[in-house]
Parts: sequence; C-alpha cells; structure tokens
Amino acid sequence: AGTYTVTESISVGWIQTFPSGGSHSIIITSGLNSNGKDFGNFHLGTVTGLCFNDLNGNAIKDMGEPILFDRKIKLYRSGSIVDSTFSNDEGNYSFQGLESGHYTVMQELPSGWVQTLPINQSSYALEVVSGVVFSERDFGSFKLGNITGIAYLDRNADGIKQNDEVGLESWKILLLKDEIIIDSAITDSYGQYVFENLVGGSYKVVQSLQSSWFQSQPQSPDYYLVTITSGSSVIGRNFGNYQHTALHGIVFEDING
Repeated sequence: AGTYTVTESISVGWIQTFPSGGSHSIIITSGLNSNGKDFGNFHLGTVTGLCFNDLNGNAIKDMGEPILFDRKIKLYRSGSIVDSTFSNDEGNYSFQGLESGHYTVMQELPSGWVQTLPINQSSYALEVVSGVVFSERDFGSFKLGNITGIAYLDRNADGIKQNDEVGLESWKILLLKDEIIIDSAITDSYGQYVFENLVGGSYKVVQSLQSSWFQSQPQSPDYYLVTITSGSSVIGRNFGNYQHTALHGIVFEDING
C-alpha cells in the first residue's frame, strides 16, 4: 500500500504526448488493479535537402552541377517562421526534431538568382506526423545571365572593330527566343547594348539594320546564337556597320590640250 508514480524513459528523437503531466500518480490499496495508465509518444520528424546550381535551368540535379553552400533555408509552421539554417559545405541542409503540424520550407534567394526547383512553386509544403522523414526537398537555383556588345562604325568594312572606330548611338538590337522577339535594347552614346536577367536557354541576337547601311559583323549568319547557362556573362557580341560611298567626276575631251 502507498502512493506510487509511474514515469516513462523517453527514447532519443521522441517526445511524450500523454499524460499531460508526464507521469501517473497512483494510490495503491488492498487488491487494487489500476488500469489505463498509458503513455503516448510522438516520433519527431525530419526534413533534409540539397542546394545546387542548376546550370542549364532544367530543374534537375544533373551530373557535374555544383552544390551551393551557405544558402539560407527557412522553416515556417502555420505561416510563422520557427527556424532557419544554412546549407553546409556539401550543399545539404536539415531540420530535425519537428513536432506534428503543417510546415513550409523556403529558400532565401540572393539577388540576381531565380529558383528552378521546386518547379512552379517557391517552397515545399509538409505535413509532419509521427516518424515522418522528408528527404530530397532540394532547391535548384539559376544565376541570371546577360549578353553585351557594341554597334560600331566599321570604317574599313573588315568586320573587326579597330580602336579608332566609334560606337553608333540609338541603334536597335533585338533578342529572340524560339524565333519570337522577347526584348530589345537601344545602344547608348558609346554604341553599347545589354540584355540582363536572362534565364537558361538558347537566344538569337539580331541587329535592326538602318536604311542605307550594311552590316560587316557578323556575317553568314548575320546574327549571334547564344546559349545562356547559370551565371553566363556573354560579351563581345558586336555589330559592325558601314555605308557605301560614291565617287563623282567627268571624263572630258581637253581640246586645247
């Protein structure tokens, strides 16, 4: 006879959900059978994933694509942030010890980057129940690319920009993808143009040739095909231009010699 306390030794990675006080207190009297002194347990959840540089922007971790370390990953529960971590030297991140509930895992993108994975969404939505392990919640990222060049006066029409050949201002350069014009740029006072924030893919750069001018660079074909991968900075896509000149004179009979 007497007062007893029954407790449970919790295993690593588990939390006790019942009873609310953590133990049962029982007063034993002669012949007492005390039933229903139960213990409920919840196996804490885990989320893991990888951060990588999606060089071709196809939302797949292809062979040779580098990992991204020190990327900040945030964990939300029911809309409020509850934790954050950074990807390690191998690109991996993890959240452990998650209690039951609805979670969202989101990557914090640096400026100049876009997210390719998960596809068509910015985060992963997770419903954590006892013992669940969410793996391969990966984040693919693509660093936006750019294309630059100069439209210039090619005085000798040799298709090569010489140091003394000046840029042509207010010339229109077109950017096409899948044969559709997606952007255009006007050259500045130095003849320079730039297309920025380009996602992965194949592009065509074409000059809108002005009346009475001829193009010397590039030729055959008269445009540039450019493939943008993550972080591409494609320079020197120049357009050389010149005009035809005329020589005038008279052939005459010099009567008096």
